[in-house]
This record gives sequence, C-alpha cells and structure tokens, in this order.
Amino acid sequence: MFESEILQQIIDTEPVDCGKDDQFEVHMLVCARDFHFALWCLKSFWHFSGRRPGLVVHDDGTLSGAQRATFREQFRKSRVIDRKESDAVVDQRLASHPCLHRYRFEEFHPLSIKLLDAHLLAAQDRILVLDADILFFAPPDEILTRIECDRGCFMNDLMTAYALGPRTVEKLAGLPLCDRVNSGIVATWKSRLDLELLEDFAQHSWEYSTLYVPWIEQTGYALMVSRTPDRYDRLSGDYHMPFGPFLESTVACHYLGRTGRILFVADGIPRLLDRFAFVSPKTRAGCAD
Repeated sequence: MFESEILQQIIDTEPVDCGKDDQFEVHMLVCARDFHFALWCLKSFWHFSGRRPGLVVHDDGTLSGAQRATFREQFRKSRVIDRKESDAVVDQRLASHPCLHRYRFEEFHPLSIKLLDAHLLAAQDRILVLDADILFFAPPDEILTRIECDRGCFMNDLMTAYALGPRTVEKLAGLPLCDRVNSGIVATWKSRLDLELLEDFAQHSWEYSTLYVPWIEQTGYALMVSRTPDRYDRLSGDYHMPFGPFLESTVACHYLGRTGRILFVADGIPRLLDRFAFVSPKTRAGCAD
C-alpha cells in the first residue's frame, strides 16, 4: 500500500475529546506535509496516555481549510490557530523584542512558531510540546508524572544539535548549557518563556555566519532548560530515535529526518497497530497489505 494510503487510514478512527483534563495542554506545530503524521502522533498519545488534555494545533500557514477542519472533527474542542490569527497576536507581543521579531517575521522560520507561539498563545500554564513525527507505543508515564509533580522534561538527542557550537551558545547566554536537548518532546510552562534570554541570544547570534537557523528553536528550548535545570528531567532511553534497536520497553519514537519519515510509515505504524486496536478492522487490514 502506498505511503499516502497508509497515512490516510487514521481518518477512519473515532474522534476524541479535548479539554476534559485541565492539568495541561498539548501544543503541536503542523504543516500540510505532516498533516497525517500529526494525526497518528496525537491519536497514539491520546490512546496510551488515557488523558484528554486541551489541544492547540499551530498552522504554519500551509494547512488547507479541509485539513484544519479535520483536526477539529478528530479532536473535539481543539483549537486550530491559523497563521493570520497567530501573526496578529504574536506581532504585538514581540514588539519590544526586535531580534525575536526578526526571527518570527522578517526572516520567518516555521519553527519559530513552535518556540514562541506555543507559549504566547497557550491557555494554560502547563504545556506539552510535541513534534508531529513521533509515535507513542505505551503509556507515557514519565511525562505525565513530571507534569503531575510540576516538573518539566525533554527528550535526549543523539548529539548536541544547536544553532551555534555549544561553547559559543554558553558564551552568548552567560550560563552553563544543558547538552543534547531534543525538543521533539518538551513538557514545560507557559510562564517560563524567557523572552529576555532569547532576545539576548538572538541579538548576538545573528552576527555569526555559522548560525544554523533551523536549530534556533531547539537552542531556545535548551537555553530555557539551562536557566532552571533543577526543574527539568531528561527522559529515559524509552523515548528515542529510530536509528537503533527498537526496545520492548519503547514508549515513544521520534522519527525525525527523511529516513525517519520512511520508517514512521514502514515500521512505526505496523508496530503501533500490533500493540493496540484504536483503528477499524478495515484500517488494520489495509496497513497490513
């Protein structure tokens, strides 16, 4: 079965409710390309967590009207924020932070929405930020326990992947830097968005020709973790990337990159369907073809 057909099967699943659990809110940046990936990720989280938190989908500006409508249908009472709406609010909030404004608007990078809008537009203080290319295979107890204990957490990366070299980031930020922070999963707080810290880093980082803009967002999360490291925990190896052995204890896999996208469909979804039956018999049969 073609990749698109396998991904499409998630539409056959039953809609779920959002907002019944007011302990935290899930935020996800979604583009049109990752539309079906996001549905699989969120449905697997809703199933295994047993929770019904609020859901905020941040449209990077490429989602169609039909895709936004599908999110609202599949996740009842979710908030789907389109670019025009978010731009109007965030533009005002960043008026006194010109370098962050440059990152979010003048030299727009979609991941700026994940770093800034997820905090600025949150309705609750506790937020769980998820990437669309993640699948959950078991109850995410480490995450939920951290939220219940008013702590934060993040995924462990394969390497320290920041917008500038770690020593340079430390020098610019003036604080010891937490290494290998992967922002595919971050449980944090709206109130801990440190615009002054991020503005100061952005102001100096633009001067470097080696600045890798796609990793500014992950660097921003690493800086906020590093500002109060005693409040955050690194998730265990049960939350990992797809480039090593898949463990019986695996809770979530972050299928990042081009190879990851292939494995999401070819390996991740079949593994997921082996573990639970939240899809229709038609869907299970189709994914097995």
